[in-house]
Amino acid sequence: MSDPQVQLESLQDVWNTCQANDDQKHVLIKNLFTYVNDLSARLSEAEYELRDRKDVIKLTRDRIEEAKKEIQVLRDEKARHAFASVLIDGDCMPFNDDLVKSGLEGGKRAAGLLKQAVDGELRSSLPDVARHVQITIRVYANMKGLAKTYKDAEIVPQVASFDEFVRGFNMGDPMCDYVDAGNGKECSDEKIKAMFRHDLADMHCQQILFGGSADNGYARLLGPYNEDDAVRSRITLLEGPPFARELAAIKDRYHTARNGVSPDSAANTIDRLCDGRCSGPNRAFFIFIV
Repeated sequence: MSDPQVQLESLQDVWNTCQANDDQKHVLIKNLFTYVNDLSARLSEAEYELRDRKDVIKLTRDRIEEAKKEIQVLRDEKARHAFASVLIDGDCMPFNDDLVKSGLEGGKRAAGLLKQAVDGELRSSLPDVARHVQITIRVYANMKGLAKTYKDAEIVPQVASFDEFVRGFNMGDPMCDYVDAGNGKECSDEKIKAMFRHDLADMHCQQILFGGSADNGYARLLGPYNEDDAVRSRITLLEGPPFARELAAIKDRYHTARNGVSPDSAANTIDRLCDGRCSGPNRAFFIFIV
């Protein structure tokens, strides 16, 4: 038999080895639990972040949906108040003689025909605009001067006949106004320019149909917008008399509309009504109403 002391030492070594292994197992298990706890904490944090992100995404989506609804409400509100503005210089763009001669009834018919013509123009050329707009029509003129010229040209028998035409025009449609701009030569121009700028600045105004083709002065009114596509798309130039020289130079940048021609025999009368502002070699006079 071996020495008991040797055996004891051998057993002690085995014990020490087993104890070292146990210590390693303990450390390993402890490290595993620490690692698991760390993973659990990180998982919980990730879950909180994910939940927060979902809340943010939901909140953002709700806000987007709410904003879309508000935008649609604004669009609907804008559509309810949308209008097309017709501005006509009555001093250089007079109505058909037969309508003026017919006095009150001629004025009513002129308002109806003009509104019908404008509606047709919008539907054919600008269908997106025509679906939901009201049409407002304003004719500005030196009524006293026009009445005298009509009488002197023997288009009407007396000044009061032209007054009857204007009265009929104003009665013909609640959105049609024939306005006396005053006796000054530039009174109509100034009022039309002011209303043009006013309507152009109005977000509800979808289209301006502008009738002042015989007056070069309106080229300066349009000048700032000649290169602005967004603004030009909202302007239609109505051709009554042939476009004056400066307007003729820029008219192709805009949408234009015209509606017919009066007999050549009326040319001298038209020149007198335009007070010399109707330019161009073509003696036939184009008017928006025939």
